[in-house]
Amino acid sequence: MVEIQDHYDVAKEMEMSLLELHQVFLNMVMMVETQGEQKDDIEHHVINAAHYVNEGTKNLKM
Repeated sequence: MVEIQDHYDVAKEMEMSLLELHQVFLNMVMMVETQGEQKDDIEHHVINAAHYVNEGTKNLKM
């Protein structure tokens, strides 16, 4: 009976470890999505800045 309980305990520990690992992957997905959104925002601001610099350069040449 002790051996069965030991196997059960090991199985429960493995289950908990897998649940923790699953949560780690879910957290990673959220971080990657957030970083993608931030990258898109940065790209948008860089494009806008380039446009403003070009417009400013044109205005200075006038």
